[in-house]
Amino acid sequence: MFLLLSAYPAAAGEIDRLIGEWQSPDGSSKQSFESAFDGEWVDTRLWFRTPDGWKLVSRGAMYRQPGVDAWRGIARATDMQGIVLFEFTVEADGEGGFLARNTAYMDTGEAMRTEEDWLFVADDRWIYTVYSLENDERKPWIRGEWVRAE
Repeated sequence: MFLLLSAYPAAAGEIDRLIGEWQSPDGSSKQSFESAFDGEWVDTRLWFRTPDGWKLVSRGAMYRQPGVDAWRGIARATDMQGIVLFEFTVEADGEGGFLARNTAYMDTGEAMRTEEDWLFVADDRWIYTVYSLENDERKPWIRGEWVRAE
């Protein structure tokens, strides 16, 4: 859900701001974005810290269809309050960040739609807001931030 990239053309280059490893400031979660295929494919992973160490809770990928600026993605998940699959798009918002549109699928088959605003406030830090969608109206739900891991 949080699910979240300089040397590639236009839209491909914007995603480079995400490439690397990121952690939540409280150390409870981390995620990575790893580029492949000349920047046209990005492997994604998300971990939660448990008493036994880091637990991988989501693994997926993002790709760009030729000629389309938005990135599409899919990720499998476990131990995320019943969410087992994410489908999403990520696109530059024109203001130094990204807009993510998500559909989370629960283990019951139910689908939940959300949107996220990601704003880079520095090269090594971005903040996000997750919005629930009620009758297509955005309602703030979760806020947080990611800092680049060292």
